[in-house]
Amino acid sequence: MRKLILLQFLFFSLLILGQTNSKKDSLEIKKLIDAAEKISISSSAEGTLICNEALQLAKAKKYFKLDNYAYNVLGRIYSANGKVDESKKHFNKAISLSKKYNDKAMLCSTYCDLGSLLVFESKHLEAIHYFTESLKIAEEIKLDELAFYNLYYISDLYIEEKNLEKAFEYSFKALDILKNKNDRFDYHRGAIYDQIGKTYNLQKDYPKAKQNLEKSLLYYKKIKDDFGIANSTYDLYKNEYDLNPNASVVELISKILEAHSLFNSTAPESRNNINCLNFLAELYLKKGDFTKALNYANQSKTLCEQTNFITALIESNRLLSAIHSKLGDYKKAYEHQLQFNQLNDSLFSQEHKNELAKLESKKDIIIRDKQLKINAIELKSNERQKWFLMGGLALLGIIGGLLLYQNRSRKRTNELLQNLNTELDEANKAKTRFFSVLNHDLRSPVSNLIDFLHLQKDSPDLLDEETKSRIEQTTLSSAENLLTSMEDILQWSKSQMENFKPQPKSFAIEQLFEDTKKHFSSIENIQFQFENPTNLSIVTDENYLKTIVRNLTGNAIKALVDVQHPMIIWKAFQKNGNTYLSITDNGKGATKEQFKALYDDKEVVGIKSGLGLHLIRDLAKAIDCKIEVASTPNQGTVITLLFQQ
Repeated sequence: MRKLILLQFLFFSLLILGQTNSKKDSLEIKKLIDAAEKISISSSAEGTLICNEALQLAKAKKYFKLDNYAYNVLGRIYSANGKVDESKKHFNKAISLSKKYNDKAMLCSTYCDLGSLLVFESKHLEAIHYFTESLKIAEEIKLDELAFYNLYYISDLYIEEKNLEKAFEYSFKALDILKNKNDRFDYHRGAIYDQIGKTYNLQKDYPKAKQNLEKSLLYYKKIKDDFGIANSTYDLYKNEYDLNPNASVVELISKILEAHSLFNSTAPESRNNINCLNFLAELYLKKGDFTKALNYANQSKTLCEQTNFITALIESNRLLSAIHSKLGDYKKAYEHQLQFNQLNDSLFSQEHKNELAKLESKKDIIIRDKQLKINAIELKSNERQKWFLMGGLALLGIIGGLLLYQNRSRKRTNELLQNLNTELDEANKAKTRFFSVLNHDLRSPVSNLIDFLHLQKDSPDLLDEETKSRIEQTTLSSAENLLTSMEDILQWSKSQMENFKPQPKSFAIEQLFEDTKKHFSSIENIQFQFENPTNLSIVTDENYLKTIVRNLTGNAIKALVDVQHPMIIWKAFQKNGNTYLSITDNGKGATKEQFKALYDDKEVVGIKSGLGLHLIRDLAKAIDCKIEVASTPNQGTVITLLFQQ
């Protein structure tokens, strides 16, 4: 149930964010409140402190529907840490303010939260009152997800009360809400199938219980939810034990210990884990290992008393009485049996069940009377409106027909023009990008080739045989790379003519590094390093990225002129789920103004100096790549490409 409460919180955080003040600082307060709940999972003290700061700021700014939100989150934090009185106090403040602001969504959520807290105290009469009120509001304002939570909790409460007919009624209502919902509701499906399975188990229809519990386990495994997996595993094998009492106790203990381990890692104080401890005590009692049975029963009793979980406390006292009896300690066995009788009689008295039935009947009567009044008003209103509507419909039909014909003709024409304009714009952009690449990527190798030919023609005597051979080899390598670049560009231009946009696909970064290494193999005086320790792959347009990398490398080479021990390092790494490529040089660095073309679309770069930064900026923008620059004078420059996955 605690996991359902957490999902409910996330849902209502989004809901309330959409309905409250839209000012900039109010959004900051909302972020603080959201952060407080998340941080409280690891540090309740820090979460409480942040939420109180947000609350004081909301009060100071007089942002309504934020202070009630903050009180609600504080109530959740205190509830998760077992501080029942503090939790109730803050929930009641949230309820009072929500009524004042007529904030039905927040009121609905807080009623549900308070009902959940009361269930942990086994105050079922009060809990069903708040669940019923929350359900009524959820149905009124059409909040399907919260309606599901309330139906689930009411069903769970009736399971505790052993009222299986009502438990089935509310469980199937909750299941009906999930029809036609998307995969985001798979957790809810896992929870409700587990609930239905448990109810069939109590009804002793073990085959149907098994069928529903297996469905629940499948949904939890699909979404990899450890708490849900533990819960369904426990319920499934407890049902197996009930279905076949002669089943292997050793195998059952193994499965229940797996569930217990998952509970300990996700929610050690949850009701589910306490029930798991009681079942382990029962299995070890049957096996005859009274020491382990006593250990698990005592653990359960301690947690029951800490969390005020009365129904499980009744079961742990029953088990402790049986275990001490087996151990020959009849005094303790009698004491636990006495506690069992007292708690069982108080919780499951006939008077208590009658009160629940009255609450249920009262809800049904209120809903029925309200619906009858609404129906009467609607009948009178419909009779008056009928004649007006008939005349109005006839007139509107004529006007609508004419407007529809005119609108369709205009729409067809506009769509045709829009499509033509879009195609023309994309074609122009592709052409511009292509010529930019062609100009920039071919200029440098052609220039190097021309320089060598001039030197060979005008001053051949300046070159000895060794130097001449080395330059010829370098020029040959540069020419081969030029041919490869031209083939890449021509192939890319063909795909651009057909598609007018990037074509993302997955490819290995190592392949990109190898291409870059080969392209600049003629550069002999600079040390290149390529670091890709985890052999990353990336999903983007390979040609766009290849051009960006080549241009950045070319710019880095220019920055290393007259630098001792020049070095260029390319790195590929991942951080926070995102992929990064970075190039580092140990050149002279540059000012922020010199990198302005990377960020400013209006910055003009002369054709004589190339289109490097211009081109990098436009291509990166086309493939949704962010560029970050860090340059330090006389130390070098680091340029990082960020690809969000």
